Amino acid sequence: MSHLIAVREEIWRGAGRERYDLGAVLREETTTTPERIVALRVALEMEARRRMAEEETARPDGRAAVEELKAAAPELYAQLAARGLPFSPGDEGEEGEERAVERALEAFRAGTLLFFWNGRQITDMCEELPLRAENEALFLQLVPLRGG
Repeated sequence: MSHLIAVREEIWRGAGRERYDLGAVLREETTTTPERIVALRVALEMEARRRMAEEETARPDGRAAVEELKAAAPELYAQLAARGLPFSPGDEGEEGEERAVERALEAFRAGTLLFFWNGRQITDMCEELPLRAENEALFLQLVPLRGG
């Protein structure tokens, strides 16, 4: 039986909230771990960034491609363009993805990235998570207010 995992993220900045759908995947296994879901989140976001970069360079008018992406998927564009966590410019290939996963896990341990699995907050990265037919992984990123 296949299990659907929808990966979403919310970013809280002061009084504002942004919500993004990062993607969904099918899995055959019956359980997973928070660390594997964090790695999935990173992979989905990195793939979206790669697609965005390819679109920009594949066309003679790269700016037009960016504008098309902005119009077709404004939430995804805003997310990719506006934030750095957990990526940095050198995050490419397998090693870059591993660094990005480690930064996301560090944010989880520091309490600035919260993880909810099917509506329940997960605090132990070693916990086995049962898979249902449909699952939601929600990452809540907390961004401190400026000046305090």
